[in-house]
Amino acid sequence: MESLLQLNAYQNIASSTKLQLAILVLVCLLTFFFRLGSYGLIDPGDGYFSEAAREMIEIGNYITPHLNYQIYFSKPILIYWLIASAYSFFGVNEFAARFWSAVLASFLVFGVYFTGSLLKDKKTGLMAALILASSPEIITFAKMSLVDMAFSSFLGIALCATACTIFSDKKQIWPIIYIVLALAVLTKGPAAIVLYVLAMLGYLIFSRPNKAQLFSLFSKLNLPFGMFIFLIIALPWYVFVGLATDWLWPKVFFLFENLGRFAGETNHKHPQPWFYLLVIAYGFFPWILYLPAASIYVYKLIKNKIDGVDKEPVLLFASWALTIFLFFSLSQTKLQTYILPIFPALALLIAYIFTLAIDTVVNKTLRFASIILYVLSFIIGIAILFGLFLFAIPSIIMQILPKKIALLVMPAIISLPVFIKLMLIAGGCVIFWGFFKQYNLLRNNKWQESIMLTIFSISIACAFLAAPVFEIAYQLRQADLHKVILCLKNLHDGPVAIYQEFKPSVMFYLERPVDSFFSPDQLLLSASQENKKENKQYIIAGKKGSEELLLKHGNKLKLINQIGHWYVFESNELIVQKLPTLAQTFSLNMQLSGKDYHWGTLPFAGGIKPMKGQ
Repeated sequence: MESLLQLNAYQNIASSTKLQLAILVLVCLLTFFFRLGSYGLIDPGDGYFSEAAREMIEIGNYITPHLNYQIYFSKPILIYWLIASAYSFFGVNEFAARFWSAVLASFLVFGVYFTGSLLKDKKTGLMAALILASSPEIITFAKMSLVDMAFSSFLGIALCATACTIFSDKKQIWPIIYIVLALAVLTKGPAAIVLYVLAMLGYLIFSRPNKAQLFSLFSKLNLPFGMFIFLIIALPWYVFVGLATDWLWPKVFFLFENLGRFAGETNHKHPQPWFYLLVIAYGFFPWILYLPAASIYVYKLIKNKIDGVDKEPVLLFASWALTIFLFFSLSQTKLQTYILPIFPALALLIAYIFTLAIDTVVNKTLRFASIILYVLSFIIGIAILFGLFLFAIPSIIMQILPKKIALLVMPAIISLPVFIKLMLIAGGCVIFWGFFKQYNLLRNNKWQESIMLTIFSISIACAFLAAPVFEIAYQLRQADLHKVILCLKNLHDGPVAIYQEFKPSVMFYLERPVDSFFSPDQLLLSASQENKKENKQYIIAGKKGSEELLLKHGNKLKLINQIGHWYVFESNELIVQKLPTLAQTFSLNMQLSGKDYHWGTLPFAGGIKPMKGQ
């Protein structure tokens, strides 16, 4: 790291394409791929698409998505195809489920690199790529099997291809725009087109082109030929799935999953307009500290208060970020994953600001950001010392933390391998040193060295920290659930249900349908009482749910397994009243009111597992 402080070393990194590519490959491998399958699926999002793709292979239906052995209307087909292809190559496991998320996140990082390099210079490309790769939001969803990483990668590459098409002489790039937009529509639906069109309209408003410039823009985009490419890729599957489901799938997807979500008719409501400000604050940290300078610079460009040789690319990146932010802020349904497409534009914008405005509006913000990071270095240093003490004497947790939290945290800390603990400490030390040293460089007016040191120290720290953080998160959130259900793995003599939850990872590990129910009153006496031993119902519940069930049906429930806060019961007398399937719900026009359910728990009964050979 010390060599990075030397100007010659900095110039070598800034000018050598091979070295830069090697750095990016290493960063992506360590941050996105390292120990990608070392932790189990993390519900809710990590389980949905992993299980649906597994069922795709098991059922053999590659047109209509299925989850819990019934038609699944949430997302189009591409994410399932991708994960299923990884299963076919690597086997059905967690690494394969997340493989394409990591691959597409890496593609996006390199897309940003080549865009910055082509439109500005290699230094800008490298900075933008490393900023993106070290953003906590990108890392989080590159290491999970959610659809949003694929969607955001396709949409981000569309931004990169558009910028290169409009602002460079690379005329052969334009087909990429329509190819990746079509893939985005096959991944998440019409939101891709809406976001892209709004972003381009925002750019036209910001740049105010004359008629000649507007004609030149549309000429470069080759819109008629592009639409043809887009339609032949995106349209056929929607027709096929419509025919296969008597047009129920397109009807539900477009009306409920898209318009309904935007209007807030689902169960993911966050009406607060500032929701995404918080998401960006932690998802783009510490680069969020430089956004005020970027905003001021863009404002001055729009008002023509300063001249910018790279004005047009900056305005495109700014309009992309602003329109996506406003669109999802206006939506009544909000999830932190929705804002993910904003990050490529923000990374390019910050990198441009670092190189364009280093002697103007940025230097004051640089000093402010540098001071914040400097203060954080001392906090991180204290955390490292505490971590060393904690790893050496884990029993101390019981004395310094409340008992409930200590009982939750201690097993996760103890179960971590030694080298994972060392990675945590190493990552903390790198970021401590980088945050501390960058301030000294800035005080000596070594702006470029300070910026590059900050970028490299965060990137290296993320490479160390990403895997351990996920493994700890899994141990805290989901490990006990997956351990407790192992007793059901080879039991096939009765249905399985989960109380007040919807956990697709349970279906993934049990490889069978799982019913959901939300009230103790939905546990009914079995209609057949002749041979109780053959009428078994298995029930999974958390601690609070278990107390509710035992209070109502205690003498009819037998505890067969318990780990942490998760319980498995068996009953020979009770059977769970099945909710309607989603297909039944939509076919019968039942009212879906998200306020009556927890996150991710729409009425959702398990379907029927196909018999072997069918």
